[in-house]
Amino acid sequence: MAALCLIFVPSFIAFTTIASYDTESPPYLALENRLAAAPKKPSPSSILNGSFQSSLEESLRDALPLRSESALANAFVQRRCIAASAFLLHEGIYPTYYGSTYAYDTSSDSIIPFPPIMTSDLRSSLESGANALNSIASRHPQIDVYCSTPPHLAYLPSNPLRPLISKVQDNTTAAEVISGQLEDDVSFVDLDPLIMDETKGSFRTEHHWSTEEAHKAYSGILAVMQPSAVPVTPHQIVQYEAPFYGSYARLGLCTPAEPDKISDLLYDESDISVCLDGRKGSLEDLRHRALYENKGWSTDAFTLRYEEYFHWNIGIIELTNLDTLSEKTLLLVGDSYTNSIERLFAENYKTVYCIDPRYYKESLESFLADRKVDDLLFLLCPPTLSLENVQRQISSSEEA
Repeated sequence: MAALCLIFVPSFIAFTTIASYDTESPPYLALENRLAAAPKKPSPSSILNGSFQSSLEESLRDALPLRSESALANAFVQRRCIAASAFLLHEGIYPTYYGSTYAYDTSSDSIIPFPPIMTSDLRSSLESGANALNSIASRHPQIDVYCSTPPHLAYLPSNPLRPLISKVQDNTTAAEVISGQLEDDVSFVDLDPLIMDETKGSFRTEHHWSTEEAHKAYSGILAVMQPSAVPVTPHQIVQYEAPFYGSYARLGLCTPAEPDKISDLLYDESDISVCLDGRKGSLEDLRHRALYENKGWSTDAFTLRYEEYFHWNIGIIELTNLDTLSEKTLLLVGDSYTNSIERLFAENYKTVYCIDPRYYKESLESFLADRKVDDLLFLLCPPTLSLENVQRQISSSEEA
């Protein structure tokens, strides 16, 4: 009987998996931030080359009941063992599981990423990224170019784990490497003094900045780019009862006692037209307030809540303020950190173009050849600026 069960159960799961995926898309695994693997349709060629069998094994693995719960439980057991040792050593911060690159901080009930070691390869990639910004700035002296790095905790001096790095290692921060490599025609805006000591409103399990931190960054950058401009002043900060565990919790397989929650700024919004990758949109596409007011958020606590409320990454967004007297145009080149502040900058410019270089299909040179831009702001976290494809798109002098 046991042998029959060992044969029947996997066969049943395999059959139901193939049948269900044949009529609908694979389910989304929120903890792993991906779709479940789908088996290939069996054919003589896929069976002979083994690709069908491999895809079936992957889909069976993803279809196992309580897959996510098992991973979290396994990490929890390991963390209890680590916590016992940490208690004996009077340490309040310890890895979330054996071999994890994330730590649990008992004092703040938060997850902390291990800071990356400033290796020669990392330093070189960051310097190459800064040189890409120098390149485009030198070709467009008529544009005021600015650069800032969002406060990714892994790269911040305030990371509680940074003092634990061996003193023989290079403790230079990514922002220091980038700013030190920039030429005079690129102005670096240091956000650390504005945000690094701020705890109110900070996420405890998510790498993105909170609404409060994003507003501080926007105000600080705007003060440098337009000293006479008046930043958006919110009259209320609303917090939605949509609990979530962010990227640090997902990757660290650790859920603190209290989950994070999404909040947003309420202010007097201008009449702003929105265009997303060439299609007409609205401000609701940039902050899904109606969805959240109607409590239409995903019930899975591991949902990418930051993207769900603001928006998923888009190649290019064009915002036009129909109320402002300003005639200035801003080109904002950034990654997902800009998703929560694009509309804020739109309050101070006639036109704001927002480009995510990971998804935009043209080079920046091609974009600038067809449009007049007054200010160019690069707001890229170190991991994004280190990507070779991002650097090529920024530095390329070709207009194709």
